Amino acid sequence: MNPSQRRTFQMLSGYVSTLEHPEFIARLHRQLRFHQTRSTPRPPNANDRVPIPCRTTAAIASARELRNYFAARPGLRKYTLGVELTRMDYELILPNGRRTDDKDVIRSYFGVGEDGSSSYSSSEGGDADGDPHAVTPEELLIRSANQSLMADALVALTASEEDVLLWERDKFDSERDATRWGLILSGPMLCMTSVAETCRFQVDLQTESVEAVCNLAIGVPYHLGDASDEHRSDDAKVIDDGRLLLARANVSVRFRPGGTGGNENDEPAVQYAVRSIAPYHSPDSHLLRNAAISLARDREDPFFRDDYEAATRNE
Repeated sequence: MNPSQRRTFQMLSGYVSTLEHPEFIARLHRQLRFHQTRSTPRPPNANDRVPIPCRTTAAIASARELRNYFAARPGLRKYTLGVELTRMDYELILPNGRRTDDKDVIRSYFGVGEDGSSSYSSSEGGDADGDPHAVTPEELLIRSANQSLMADALVALTASEEDVLLWERDKFDSERDATRWGLILSGPMLCMTSVAETCRFQVDLQTESVEAVCNLAIGVPYHLGDASDEHRSDDAKVIDDGRLLLARANVSVRFRPGGTGGNENDEPAVQYAVRSIAPYHSPDSHLLRNAAISLARDREDPFFRDDYEAATRNE
């Protein structure tokens, strides 16, 4: 392997090695708590496929920002009921405790058709352009029951790919650890991405809360076409559509917008959790070596070079 390939392999190997460490999820939870005090919500991406209690003043302020974000975006109601409901799993718990996962019943309850369009006026559920407390908790729940609810957690769980080279040095030493830990690594060397393979949303009108639980597939580009035949049957489950699957993770967000009965003192709350992580390779895996070679070749390919150099300048 040349120096570029060795460095890439070192990153990949260090990443999967860290995923298996018994303290890694605890470090991610600590990072989520830290990020929660300074988070800014991000809008959903319509092209996407598919608890950690923290009641400090800063955490409440973060949850309040999230409530204000959804209160100001009435269009997210249609996004939830017209787009996400079609492709994701939903359960609705009614105020009387009855449960349903029938999508037609859910649409009927909220008075919309298959495209999410409502027969009600845009002010249904409250004045989205005025006081966020004027928007009912029920309306805020349905506006937030989509992948935009997961976006802030994913930002908190993303680190630079260069940080992975420090993980081996720190070895989870709390006295030395000034490292940003990441479930997802950002940067032009690995081009790592996460895809929400499945998401399940529970909209609970009894407790006036919504919970999103998503299974994320984390992978890197894989364009090496000369894998040996002896590995093909084993590789099929982790190589798909030009990507190598590195791990899967189960991540959840629970949001309660507060303001029950118009009570402005009923504060909102948000909880993030990484429930599990399942790596698919050992640190010395032949597939990681092949992926390192593939990624290095991509960077040397004139077809990819302009994008790579641009990404490097933006780091």
